Order: sequence, then structure tokens, then C-alpha cells
Amino acid sequence: AEYVAAARMAAQIACSAAGAMPDRMQAAIGKFNASDAVVPVTSIAHAVHGAIGVTEEYELQRYTRRLHAWRVADGSDRYWAREI
Repeated sequence: AEYVAAARMAAQIACSAAGAMPDRMQAAIGKFNASDAVVPVTSIAHAVHGAIGVTEEYELQRYTRRLHAWRVADGSDRYWAREI
């Protein structure tokens, strides 16, 4: 829950630019924090669900796949950490 709350706050900061274009530093902080939270959050979710989340019938695998794909989209967390 702490990882999710921190990622949510970072995303809100990233989207709080005064103009139409986001501030690059705020966007970098938001992207980094959200991407950084993916691994521990998905690991915990799968552990809580008894690792059944990897089966095709269980919806958790879909969310996990999307989160990992979004994690590397538009630059990895390592890229955005260097930008910060």
C-alpha cells in the first residue's frame, strides 16, 4: 500500500504543471517512482494470492504484464533516475 500511495503522489506531482506541457523534472520523478514500484508491488500481489496470479485464468497476470510493459515504456526507471 505504501508503494502504491507513493507512486500515486508522484504521479499527481508529475501531472500538476501549470501549463499544457508537463514539467520535465516533475514528469521524471513521477515516471521513476511509478516504475520503481512495479516490481515490489507485483511480487507482493503474487505472494498474497499464493502465486496463482501466473495462471492464465486469473486476472492478476494481466495486470502484472501490463505494469511490467508500462514500466519500460518511454524509458526505464534507470533512464529517468539519471534524468533526475
